[in-house]
Amino acid sequence: MVLLIGQYSTGKTTFIRYLLEQDFPGLRIGPEPTTDRFIAVMYGDQEAVIPGNALVVDQKKPFRPLSKFGNAFLNRFQCSQLRNSVLESISIIDTPGILSGEKQRVDRGYDFTAVVGWLAERVDRIILLFDAHKLDISDEFRRTIHAMKGYDEKIRIVLNKADMVDHQQLMRVYGALMWSLGKVFNTPEVYITSNGSSSSIIIIILFNRTQSTVKIKASVNYN
Repeated sequence: MVLLIGQYSTGKTTFIRYLLEQDFPGLRIGPEPTTDRFIAVMYGDQEAVIPGNALVVDQKKPFRPLSKFGNAFLNRFQCSQLRNSVLESISIIDTPGILSGEKQRVDRGYDFTAVVGWLAERVDRIILLFDAHKLDISDEFRRTIHAMKGYDEKIRIVLNKADMVDHQQLMRVYGALMWSLGKVFNTPEVYITSNGSSSSIIIIILFNRTQSTVKIKASVNYN
């Protein structure tokens, strides 16, 4: 199971669509915040959307303990099932885009970081997506990263949309991203970040077949 986390419009949902090579039920993509819920994209013989209240009572799904986060969360949780060969071997969890500001945290009505922490414990891989044009890490994103403390070996960090800037800009963006990450991860080591379009991300992150880029060091220390 793979967990995708990032601020709004960093390409999380597009990442999933590219990997599947098709749309999935409940898909919404746009420059504004579009994904306002946790969506577990899983294999199913027929396309269907299963609401959170039904998911947590389904013994065939691993989500029963999520009922403790209450109805406010369950109303923002769903499973999108479709028949796709990729999903025969992995499931992918898309998450709400993280915005800046305290109002969003209060308006959610549930503990977003606690939900992420629960999922981080159980997934096999965590992918943090950053947009080459939006590198600031909001307070809630910082809290979310800290909620994953103890699962460092699962984390991979991706700089998305890097092919939309020229080489000189990319060097500046790369440096700015490392500086931003340095404020969250307390480590003396340099972070190596995969970058490129969605096509290169799939190869780099899921298969790691290229030597031109290196995945982020798994062992990190948190402030």
